[in-house]
Amino acid sequence: MELHADKKLAIFSLSHLAVDFACFFLLMGSYSRSMPDINHIGVGFLLYNFIAFALQIPFGYLADLKSIRLTGLTMLGCLLVAAALLLPISWPWVALCVCALGNALFHVGAGIDSLVNAAGGFSRSGQYISFGAVGVALGTVTGRTDLVPRWAILLVFVVLVALQWVICASDRPPCSAAFSLRFAHTLRDDVVVYLSMLGIVIRALVGATLVVSWKGSPWMTILPALCVFAGKWLGGCCADRLGARGTAVVSLALSAPLLSFFSDNIALCCAGLLFFNMTTSITLCVISAKLPENPGFAFGLTTLVLFVGSTIGAFIVLPAPVLPVTHLLLIALSAILSLIIAPKRITA
Repeated sequence: MELHADKKLAIFSLSHLAVDFACFFLLMGSYSRSMPDINHIGVGFLLYNFIAFALQIPFGYLADLKSIRLTGLTMLGCLLVAAALLLPISWPWVALCVCALGNALFHVGAGIDSLVNAAGGFSRSGQYISFGAVGVALGTVTGRTDLVPRWAILLVFVVLVALQWVICASDRPPCSAAFSLRFAHTLRDDVVVYLSMLGIVIRALVGATLVVSWKGSPWMTILPALCVFAGKWLGGCCADRLGARGTAVVSLALSAPLLSFFSDNIALCCAGLLFFNMTTSITLCVISAKLPENPGFAFGLTTLVLFVGSTIGAFIVLPAPVLPVTHLLLIALSAILSLIIAPKRITA
């Protein structure tokens, strides 16, 4: 059973990378080149984010309500993303909406799997969500340069969908197993969920407003993504072994000065990005623990507030001298929230 769960995790993680890669390959490639100006591109990205992130909450709720098989969602999501790559270049808005819809459906299905098979820990969710950052970066680089032919991407999706069908299709509906993390809080469950959501909004705000001046060349686009990848993966592992509260508070405390005052230094900023992203799986699992019978809704809730925070951050323009202090205060507030909501240890 454990080996089967590990195989599923590997397939869904690689599929996560492929889905985000394909979406940004399209967004940064044919879509952006077909738009007449930067305003149209901005509207398109906002629409993409709304469909891909905000719609995960109704999709997740329906998955919980109807007990839909996870592979039905993940395979449909992959097929929609692949279909978007086949659409004519003269249909950029249709392709954008189709790939965003596929992204949302895949993330809900695989996200539920990462929670209901978590065995009371953070590591599985941390590993699954970490692959998206690499996919976005690689898709951005290759989409701008047309380094990868579309037939090669489609071939990858054929293989991944086949693997999902063979390895994962025999699973029971997702709600047959609830997320099993159990820990005590003096706060009401709804308060813990709201505070966790606020922490995610803060993380999105910092990410959207952080100025990384050295991220220009292809390698310097991929390097920060690798740090985010490592941070999300390590955060789940450390939370299981060292405790979620200590992991969250220490990692945020280390990231605060690095991101606030040294974002122009490649090494220090990369370290800051790694530490900053170590809380990602913790907030996801804390929310899921308070909604144990609704893993799809819980996962969608995190992506909805991520969309809200990123959108707010995209429209905020702060003077450069104010940014370091603003980031420092936001990350400090996030650390305080983690001190309140994160469990010291797991009691599954």
